[in-house]
Amino acid sequence: MDHREFDPAHNAAVPPPHSLYTEALAVLDDPDLGTGTTQEQVAKIAAARRLVFDLADRAGADGARIRSLTRMLDHREERLTGPYPWPDRPQAPGR
Repeated sequence: MDHREFDPAHNAAVPPPHSLYTEALAVLDDPDLGTGTTQEQVAKIAAARRLVFDLADRAGADGARIRSLTRMLDHREERLTGPYPWPDRPQAPGR
């Protein structure tokens, strides 16, 4: 039997996320972010990033955690605008 089963610190309930964190996750899950032209999507991502930063500014101590969610938006934008480091898109082996 594992000793952690008897340690109350390991069995403590996890506090629910900050309500603004949940709201920021909803911003990231907006299906509209993936629609439109590349320029429109980049503009929607920028607006979503500003909204998440606004939420983080209001969250106090949880602000840094909420602000870190914008990294997902950064990756999304990079996939839209960043060129591949090679001339052609990669293909599966054998194609």
